[in-house]
Amino acid sequence: VLEMLEWAWDKDLQIGLPPRDDLKLPEWPEEEMTVEESRNWRDDKREKAAYNKSLASQRILISKILMLAGKFKEDRIFMPSSCDFRGRVYQIPSYLNYQGPDHCRGLLQFHRGMSIKSDDDLKWLGIHGANCFGNDKTDFDTRLKWADGFTRDAIRIAKDPKSNREWTKAPDPWQALAWCYEWADFHTKSSKNFKTHLPCAMDATNSGLQLLSLLSRDEEGCFATNVAPTDTPQDIYRLVSDYSLGILKQHAKDGRDYARLWIDFGIDRKMSKRPVMCYSYGLTPYSNRDYVSEWYDTTRRERGMECCFGRAHMYPAIKYLADILWHSIESLLTKPKLVMDWLQDTSRVMTAQDLALDWTTPSGFKVSQDYRKQVNQKVSTWLNGSLSAVRFKDITDELDPRKQSNGIAPNVVHSLDAAGLVLTVNEAHRRGVYDFAMIHDSFATHSNNCETLASSLRDSFADMFSEDILANLREEWQKMSDEPLPELPSYGSFDVNTLRSSKYFFS
Repeated sequence: VLEMLEWAWDKDLQIGLPPRDDLKLPEWPEEEMTVEESRNWRDDKREKAAYNKSLASQRILISKILMLAGKFKEDRIFMPSSCDFRGRVYQIPSYLNYQGPDHCRGLLQFHRGMSIKSDDDLKWLGIHGANCFGNDKTDFDTRLKWADGFTRDAIRIAKDPKSNREWTKAPDPWQALAWCYEWADFHTKSSKNFKTHLPCAMDATNSGLQLLSLLSRDEEGCFATNVAPTDTPQDIYRLVSDYSLGILKQHAKDGRDYARLWIDFGIDRKMSKRPVMCYSYGLTPYSNRDYVSEWYDTTRRERGMECCFGRAHMYPAIKYLADILWHSIESLLTKPKLVMDWLQDTSRVMTAQDLALDWTTPSGFKVSQDYRKQVNQKVSTWLNGSLSAVRFKDITDELDPRKQSNGIAPNVVHSLDAAGLVLTVNEAHRRGVYDFAMIHDSFATHSNNCETLASSLRDSFADMFSEDILANLREEWQKMSDEPLPELPSYGSFDVNTLRSSKYFFS
C-alpha cells in the first residue's frame, strides 16, 4: 500500500489525495466587463484562491505521512493514547495513526497475525471489504456474497493495482486496496500459511444520535440509527434527505423559487450526512448552511458544472435548502432535540449560580466543563527601535454562559461515547481480544475476533444505558445547585435490552 501511495502521489492521481498543483486563477480579461461579469470574475477568483489555500496543509500532511510510513516500514510500533477532558481517547503520534484519514488506515496493520480456521473467522474480513467498497448499507449476507463474487477481481487487483484500478473508485480506496491484498492472499495461499493482519472495522450509524436516542428511549430514533434490532440496516442520512426531497417536491408543485432547480440538481444522502452527523454535537442553522454550501460546491466541482442559480441567487438558494434540511432534521429527531434542550436549560441555571458542570461517566471518568470568559489584552513594547503591540486573549474568573450552554450537549454525548469505547475494550479484553484499532465511532480488530468485539460492544452499551443516565446527571448536578433544575424531558418506551440483539448497531 505504501508503494502504491507513493506512486499515486508522484503521478498526481488524486486517489483520495489532494492535487499537487493549484487551480489556475482567472486572469483579468482585456475586454470591458459589465458589473455582473466583474462580480462573477471576482467571486470565481476568490473561491479558487481559498481552495488553493486549503490544499497547502493537506499536501504537507501527505508528505509527513509518507515520511513516517517509510521510516517505520515493516517495524513493530505502538500507538500510545491520551484522554481529553471528556474522556475521549486520542492517539498521541501525529499524522500516521489509525484515527487519521483513509490512506493512514490503509497503511497500518496489526503486528500480530491470526490464522483463519473457519467461515466464522473469515466472515468479518469479507464484510470489511464490502464496507470499504461502499456496500455498507446492505445486510451482512449481501455483503458476504459481494465479497465472494469479487474474489477474482481482488486477486487481479492485488497482482497489478496500477493497471486494474477498480479500487480507486471505492469510497475508502486505500483501505479497499489493503483489503484486496489480504483477500487475495487468503484465496491464493494455503490456509495453513495464511495469517490475517488487517484491522476489520465496524462503524456506528451515527454515534451521537444513537446515544441521544438511547438517553431518551426514543423508539423512532433507535430504529433509524440501528440501535433497535432490524433485518436490514437503516440509513438515517437517507431518511433525512428523502424527507427534504419530499418537501422540495411539494414546494415545486406550489411554484416556490429554487425548488425545481434543487430537484434537478439532485438531492442525495451526502447533502444531509454532515449536518445530521453534527446535529448532536452542537449544529447551528449557520453551520448547517455552511455544510450545505460545501456539499453543493464539492458536488458541482466533481460534475464539472457551473453555478446552477447564478451568482446573485446562490446565497438565497443555499439558505432555502439549508432551512428545509434543518426543518427535516428537527421534525424527525424530536426526542433527541428535547434532551439537548434540557441540557442547555440546565446549564443556564447552573451558570447563573457561577457553577461549572461536573459529572461522572458510566466508566468512572470525571468530567469538568468549565469555560471561562476571555478578554482581549494588548501589550506594547519597543522592538528594534519601533513600538510593537502583541495581542492575546486572557482567561477571566467568570463563567461564559454562551460557551457553557452551547458545549454541554456535545460534551455529554462525547463523554458517553468515550465511556462506551473504554467499557467495550475492557469487556472485549476480558473475553480474550488483545488487538484494537479504535476510533470514537469505528471499532476494529482481527476478523477472527470481530464477533467477540461486537457482542462486547452491544453488552457494554446495553449495560451502560440500563440506568437512567439523564436522571443520574440531574441528581449529580442538583446536589451542587441551590436552585431547582428543569424537569427531565419526556421519554419514549424503547427497551434498552433489545440492543443486545441489534446486528447493525455497529456494522
